[in-house]
Amino acid sequence: MKTVAEVERRIRLHVTERWAEEVASESTGGQKWWPRAYPLGRPDAHLLETGFGDLIELVDAWRTQASGWGADIAEKNIRADGTAYPMPSHIIIPSIDVASAIAGPEWTARLARGREYRSIIDAHFPHRQDVLARTILATADWARVDVELLAQAASWFERHPNSGLSPREVPLEGLHTKWLESRTQTVARLAGLSDLGLRPPHPSRIHFTYLDPAHLEAGNRRHDSATVGDTFRPAYPPQIVIICENKDTAIHFPEVCGAIAVEGAGSGAGAFAVTDWLREAPLVIYWGDMDADGLRILAQFRDAGIPARSLFMDVASYERWEVYGTNSDKRGNPIAADGRPAPASLKDDERALYGLLNDPSSARYRRVEQERIPLDIASDTVRRLQAQNDIQANAAEQLSDAQ
Repeated sequence: MKTVAEVERRIRLHVTERWAEEVASESTGGQKWWPRAYPLGRPDAHLLETGFGDLIELVDAWRTQASGWGADIAEKNIRADGTAYPMPSHIIIPSIDVASAIAGPEWTARLARGREYRSIIDAHFPHRQDVLARTILATADWARVDVELLAQAASWFERHPNSGLSPREVPLEGLHTKWLESRTQTVARLAGLSDLGLRPPHPSRIHFTYLDPAHLEAGNRRHDSATVGDTFRPAYPPQIVIICENKDTAIHFPEVCGAIAVEGAGSGAGAFAVTDWLREAPLVIYWGDMDADGLRILAQFRDAGIPARSLFMDVASYERWEVYGTNSDKRGNPIAADGRPAPASLKDDERALYGLLNDPSSARYRRVEQERIPLDIASDTVRRLQAQNDIQANAAEQLSDAQ
């Protein structure tokens, strides 16, 4: 027979999977999951004969447990040596309330919160029973004030499906841009819309810093920006583009002939990939934090079509600067290794670093932040990479001429 712990795990799984549907069915009249009978298994004749004492203890435990849960026991007779023995065959859980109490106090609280939120949603949208369960599930961890705002927002968008407003312009008290942007899908689904009919978000902007000394000595501007999709050319075609994950690093990067330092945060690889002067520079360098996220971002740039070389994103660099490492992110939360495989577009030395940083069993630092490396060392390394790149380009050109 199954143990109490085994059946508890099964009930907890069903609560996790079905609780929102069950709460919604109390309003919609749909099919319910509970009452539900959970099989306890069936002892064979050999067990009855050789382990009868242990079996009786387990049967008593089940009857006691069922009484404590407020559940019923179904029994079937089992014959052994010509004698019929009544044995529990199923425990019958009568309701989602009993099931959630078995699953744990957090589920009892979630169930109560789900019913509270269902009443708010149902009061405003009795005609949207088809999405009630999904909305209850989506709002499971929201505060009540957010669910009330959801109902108001969905009602407004249902009446104004093509407003063409920006999120900031929607005339609802308490609604702000980040709230709406993070809950767009839930609001649209409850309003019965495929989208909210808002004004498209503004195109991304790429912010960058000119590093060429001749350009700067002539009194020209040091900082500039380009809007994705707009016609734009930088003050000079860059020979080197250095994409820096940290904004301050890009702004304060030392002078390098023919170079432009680009702020990598905020725009995403796609915005860079459509910027031809950046994508087609003879040398594109990506410099991010030495951590798993930084290496994934590097891979995203390559996957988007930007042939970026990495800077200080290998094991040798990590070991040189590891003394400045950390295991906390910028908010003070611990950085956890998730064991995800390395992106395919990483090179061997980058892949080795990724494996070291993202190994759950490793006790070493999981991040060395970009700004811990002095900028003069970074600029010297960039110049060496430029020289190497020039040598390789000249060799390729000579080979092409010879052919």
